[in-house]
Amino acid sequence: MIAEVKYLTSATAVFLNLQSGLARPYWEANITVSGAATTISGTLGQAYAVNNDIVSMGMIDRERPARANDLSDIYKGDLTIALQNTRGTYSPLATASIFTDAGGSALNYMHSIINVWGGFTNLSGTAYVVQRGSFLLTKISIDSKNQLVHLTCEDALKRVLNQYVGLPGLSGTSTTWTPPSGTRTEQILTELLSGVGLTANQYVIASGYDFPYYKLQNEGVPEAISVLAQASDGYVFTDGRGRVQFKRYAPSWAGIAGGGSVLNLKDSGTTIDLKYSIDVKNLIKKVQVKFGSGTTQSRSVEDITVDRGNVLIINNETIDRPSLANALADRTLGQYKENRAFLEIDNVWLPSLEIGDSVDIYDTNTYMTGIPYQIYKIQEDIINCKSKIYAVTDLNRGQKWWFCSTSGEVNSGGVFTNSWHSGFAFASLENTGFDNDGDDDNVIDTGLSVSGAGATGIELPFLMY
Repeated sequence: MIAEVKYLTSATAVFLNLQSGLARPYWEANITVSGAATTISGTLGQAYAVNNDIVSMGMIDRERPARANDLSDIYKGDLTIALQNTRGTYSPLATASIFTDAGGSALNYMHSIINVWGGFTNLSGTAYVVQRGSFLLTKISIDSKNQLVHLTCEDALKRVLNQYVGLPGLSGTSTTWTPPSGTRTEQILTELLSGVGLTANQYVIASGYDFPYYKLQNEGVPEAISVLAQASDGYVFTDGRGRVQFKRYAPSWAGIAGGGSVLNLKDSGTTIDLKYSIDVKNLIKKVQVKFGSGTTQSRSVEDITVDRGNVLIINNETIDRPSLANALADRTLGQYKENRAFLEIDNVWLPSLEIGDSVDIYDTNTYMTGIPYQIYKIQEDIINCKSKIYAVTDLNRGQKWWFCSTSGEVNSGGVFTNSWHSGFAFASLENTGFDNDGDDDNVIDTGLSVSGAGATGIELPFLMY
């Protein structure tokens, strides 16, 4: 039995310690029935409970773009939950049902909120959980003979975001929507999301670019958000807490020199199975960006050394000037002209992971030792406490270079092959080695003649694009 459940907003140190120690997993699904005469909040099911009604639950999955021309798909997939219905708890016509509406009006219980939580228990029986999804009830199917009910749910944000802006009026004349509070990416996204009814705690938005001529006509909000994210060199997704997040592909300072890894996935530890693939169809040798509304313009960039690569054409009307088109073309080429491996990893329960997290992979049969990958898709089997991770080679970590302060040492610099880079640079007076002890710890090492100690040089963090 569980003595207490602690609902966390993020994976705390206690939570991560339980996860790394392979503690006993725990899950829970709660429902808030709205629209009835009295709002009802209750538990559909939980691990180790004698009154658990849940028989099975579908996968919870979410993702962000992983290949060159993919646009963001904000929503998680639909979720189906099968429950025992021996007491009529989930039969809308039963007096004892949680869906019984004292007012008698039909279907008021639809769009009830179902939240799913997952985590671990400690030795004293306290469960620490983080949210893994938020859904709305859309359909109830009863299997009378087997006394089962199937609840079909959709992403909680799908109904809210499924709106249009700039719709024609009754006269048929098109209207134009322009952002009232500013034209930077973060301001436009805030206006779009708040405009359809989301509150500030339902989205997390990174800073982006300025689009001074931004406007929309008869455009769906999800499509507008996805295209704006691409133009801003980023992506959007729904996180485990049911929030819309906009992130940039650019690395952060936290990602410098391996600091961005949130977890090591090892075949001797959490990994059950790993599939590794490289596909030449993912190689890009030339990127052309078509942009502008009305009069289409284009900008392109090419690397003639990528002889097996494909030509990619990106159409994005949100981009309003050549400089942004050039930047998108250059960074897209930088990311996809390289051989990037794709992984599918079956793991034990790892509910702390999120889209965009960077992990280090250790796998004997594919000869990977601490290779950085970035998560672009997560599938969670809540009932069976398993996590499936889809990851792609992380180009934002592990890049090293050095530079020298004398003009005679120009050939000692490293060569950039990708669009974004972060790491520790080595400023030196001589053409000497870089971080010879290999710890990337942002500390000037002592006792190593080529480490940068003393007057030889110094290690400096950098972020470059």
